[in-house]
Amino acid sequence: MSELKPLFVDLDDTYGADELGLPYRDIVGEGYVSGLAVSQRAAGINLSVDVAAGSCWVQGDTDTSAQPTYRCRNDAVVNLGITPDATNPRNVIIVAEVLDDTFDGGGSLLWRLRAVHGTPAGSPADPATPTSAILLARIAVTAADASIADAQITDLRAPANFGGGNIKLWAKGVDIASAATIAVTHPFHDVTGTVTITSITAQSAGFVVTLQFDGVLTFTDGSNLKIGGNFTTAAESTITLVCDGTNWYELSRSPISVTTEYDVLTKVTTAVTVVNTVTETNLVNYTVAASAMGSDKVLRLVAAGDFLQNSGGSTAMLRFKLGLGTTLIDTGAGPTTGLANSATRGAWRIEVEIANLTSSTQSITFNLDLYQPGGSNAASFVAFTTGQGAYGQGASSVIDAFAKAFGWNTGAKDTTGALALTLSVINQAVNASLDT
Repeated sequence: MSELKPLFVDLDDTYGADELGLPYRDIVGEGYVSGLAVSQRAAGINLSVDVAAGSCWVQGDTDTSAQPTYRCRNDAVVNLGITPDATNPRNVIIVAEVLDDTFDGGGSLLWRLRAVHGTPAGSPADPATPTSAILLARIAVTAADASIADAQITDLRAPANFGGGNIKLWAKGVDIASAATIAVTHPFHDVTGTVTITSITAQSAGFVVTLQFDGVLTFTDGSNLKIGGNFTTAAESTITLVCDGTNWYELSRSPISVTTEYDVLTKVTTAVTVVNTVTETNLVNYTVAASAMGSDKVLRLVAAGDFLQNSGGSTAMLRFKLGLGTTLIDTGAGPTTGLANSATRGAWRIEVEIANLTSSTQSITFNLDLYQPGGSNAASFVAFTTGQGAYGQGASSVIDAFAKAFGWNTGAKDTTGALALTLSVINQAVNASLDT
């Protein structure tokens, strides 16, 4: 006879402990419930560790069809000895293990906390986890170790979950390789690869899944994916969906959009100082990838710095270029006389935006802010030779002067090929008291 009688179908029958415990295998997935943390010996460190009081569920592995999941509990700290090797380090794992003679034939009916010692080696590996056991911790034992401290202990406890076998409510499923159509079985999956996803095999109505992506791919709005527009993923981005039995509807995504209104292409985080030279020197030098600007995208650069003008009226100028040899903005040298020297540094900030009108024509706008300590007219620092600029003077005195310029220009660069974008400075004199 192959059909087994369901539990309690005959109330007058006699049931063994394994039969009474078997339903828990379908209800609870193994793991710790409370406590069982492994730590250095509280009474003074030595070659032993303490396992805190606590409880856990341990799934029987000898007979996966008939063996139950066991609930195990200790009501006080258990101390376990650790044995180092005299020559090499070794890994020791702490486990909660069930011995059931009904299934393993070992003659014991108990559970125990045990230290399982790995093979000593120059690069030691963990020993195998015993049958019908769960991991609690790993201990890195050095050669000829004299004591075990908390720094050597790695917590490996995993919480028990609701649902055993194929009944999983809060468990992670296997990693899914990206493909045009994928299938989900658990509430959480990692998705690997970069293949565009266009549909997910339907699950029962009300099934909720969260997908975490390991790389960049397109999660497509369409077919049976009813989402708020295509989702371009990145490493660690997620999307959560609910199924109605046929279609999948988006509940949330994180981040809201990886392809945002703007992408940060590069950052210059190391200061560049230009002093004692009149050679044009790049503050920013970035290659814009071919076709990155398309026919209608905007490229924006923000840069800020300070300057010292204590050299008898000499000045500096900024140049912004797209493509080698094509200057789109040149602040000009300004006057070389009539400027008050100052040992206090001034400040500048420029924002430049290049908007592609087509892939080979551009409109350029810019903002320039300048502060000249001790100067009589900060505007005199700038006399545009490329680009049209106009000033709004904020203040002017023999102590401080502020200037703000807004300007524009046009360009005719073919952005279907890669182009160098540079912001450079030219000091107008070789002088240690003139630097940018």
